[in-house]
Order: sequence, then C-alpha cells, then structure tokens
Amino acid sequence: MATDDQDRAHADSFDVTQEFLAFMLGVRRSGVTNAAVILQSRKLIRYKRGNITILNRKRLEATACACYQSDLDTYKHGLGTRTKTQVAGSDSAKITH
Repeated sequence: MATDDQDRAHADSFDVTQEFLAFMLGVRRSGVTNAAVILQSRKLIRYKRGNITILNRKRLEATACACYQSDLDTYKHGLGTRTKTQVAGSDSAKITH
C-alpha cells in the first residue's frame, strides 16, 4: 500500500487521505483503515491526519505481497528506467521512451 505511493512521492513522508487510498486501490475505506492500524502496530508506518510516514521501508516491502514488485516494475518501465529484475534478465537490454 504505502511503499508504492512512496516510490511515486520520492519521500518518506507524504500527504494522502485514507479515502483517496481506498479509491486508488479500489477498496472500501474501512479496509485501508484496518491495514493502516496493522502496519502502525508493526511500527512500519505512522499515519496521522492524512499524512503517512514510512518508518521501516525494508520491512514494509517484505510485508507487501508479490504484486508490489510487479507494480514497481511496471511503473519504472513506464518511466523508461530499468529495474533489478529487468537488469538480471538481460545484460544489454535498454528501455527507452
């Protein structure tokens, strides 16, 4: 959830409401609230009044499902950058847009 936004915000702390996150993810706001409570209890994020702060990015990424890396690869491909996964797959491939 939050690591993907952090990748696009390029910061450890950013403003985003639970309502907007729910809209982006296609889930109910209560689902975002429940996830935020769990992630805060694990000390991975701090969420207060529309501001998320990533406290432990490495552990947060480890907690995320495998779709996070797939989404990150797609996002970076759209920007014309190579990811670790793409670099490992081909030594000389270059992606440009």
